[in-house]
Amino acid sequence: MRENKVKGRKLKKMNEVEDLTEEPKHETKTIKLEDKRDIVKKQQIFEKRDGERTTADDDKDPTQQLKDRFITEDIDELFGTANDVKIAETDIPERLQIKLNGRFKATDEELERESEWIFNFIIESLDSSKDASFALKMAEIKKKIKKVLTLFRNEYCDISFITRYRQNELIPELEPKHVWRIFELDIEYGKF
Repeated sequence: MRENKVKGRKLKKMNEVEDLTEEPKHETKTIKLEDKRDIVKKQQIFEKRDGERTTADDDKDPTQQLKDRFITEDIDELFGTANDVKIAETDIPERLQIKLNGRFKATDEELERESEWIFNFIIESLDSSKDASFALKMAEIKKKIKKVLTLFRNEYCDISFITRYRQNELIPELEPKHVWRIFELDIEYGKF
């Protein structure tokens, strides 16, 4: 009886192994005519480039082979969108273009309202909020928040540029982590 159980287990395991060796059944997808044309165009470009390869290319460094095979102009042409081209041509940091969604050239009133709103959120994280002289510093902190907003909304300065080269205008009240937090809160403010 015990032998039958052991044989049964062995047979079951053998059947599982056989199932794994069978070819998996793939689902077929219908491809639109435009997609087929794009695929054919891409294949033609890469086949042309493959045909131009010589045996001397095989001696090159593998990373150099990749650079030779994938020319950035071809990649931009095939995979770039109109929005990507617009972002690349505009002389504003990409991060600001994407995150601020065209909310540039803010008026003084807008910046004043937004700096007040951001100040209410950022007040807990400021080290100076524990000082007795904090009430005197509140106006200075709001001015510096407004300055940060002006730098990336009106002067198109990236956050990393502000934290590195304009930090002397913001210290001691605001540190680099506060500038990043102001940027995040500005994005939230822009959603309203």
